[in-house]
Amino acid sequence: MPFSTMPASGVEDTQPGPHIYYAYGMVIHSDIALQELPESEGRVPDLVFRSIALTRALPAEGDGIYEFGEGQARIAIGGVGEFTIANPDLVEVAIDPEADPSLVSLILLGSVLATVLHFRGYLTLHASGVEINGRGIVLLGDKCAGKSSTAGAFIRAGYRLLTDDVMPIEIKDGARILPGFPQLKLTSEAAGALALPEIARVQIGNLDYVKTRLRLADHFMAQPVPAGNFYVLARGKALSIERFQGMDALAPLMRYAYHQRFGTQVFHGVAAARQLQLCAALISFAPVKLLVIPHGLDRLSDVVALVERDNP
Repeated sequence: MPFSTMPASGVEDTQPGPHIYYAYGMVIHSDIALQELPESEGRVPDLVFRSIALTRALPAEGDGIYEFGEGQARIAIGGVGEFTIANPDLVEVAIDPEADPSLVSLILLGSVLATVLHFRGYLTLHASGVEINGRGIVLLGDKCAGKSSTAGAFIRAGYRLLTDDVMPIEIKDGARILPGFPQLKLTSEAAGALALPEIARVQIGNLDYVKTRLRLADHFMAQPVPAGNFYVLARGKALSIERFQGMDALAPLMRYAYHQRFGTQVFHGVAAARQLQLCAALISFAPVKLLVIPHGLDRLSDVVALVERDNP
């Protein structure tokens, strides 16, 4: 596959990029403006987003190509652009001239950044998280399970967001969650019902559905925190929490790994063994529980109260 061959030393240039940001514990120099990310003064980058010319045809609009190698990847989205992870320090970005900038940032800060974090050795989950009493509470679940809206209910109650969508966990003598950036993606209905404090509200096409992107004015935890309870969201009539026992806790962690959607392209051989090892290590540090929540945004306050009692 035609990956870039730029060596890792390509990020050693200490000249600051046009835009300097901070997210997931990394100073990011970017040729592309990303209004979602908080600015940084770090002159030595941990990660570079480098803009290059688009030299080959993209797939049909809305279609995608996902190719993964050992520490390298290529993601090409029709109507958006091509994103090549040359190594865990460098992403080359070739944008379709007619692309919606919000879709460029959606892919760059979603699948692309999640892949960078995966290559850096973090257990990277598709999850939302908030900080409660000094620990990170993790919300896992299928698409439309209510992860972001539940996180929004905690923010409304005065807690702080850690991340939404991409969650890297560092497992080393314990487990800690690296915070992302102060943004929450909600359906328009959920955004209206929660009425969260915000800096900006932007409608974004999420490739197959529309959400509202909220940049939070406050209520963001910028420092890593120890991992606390992991909750797998499921719909039901009655609110309840039940802990997964023993090795049963492994299955939901494996299922909600961010790259599980790409199957054996990512998780095969050594990578699959490493993923299993990380998940097994995590359950020795943090409980995994089933959280049954009812349908209806009007019940989110009850969900918050139940989780609060579970995290005194």
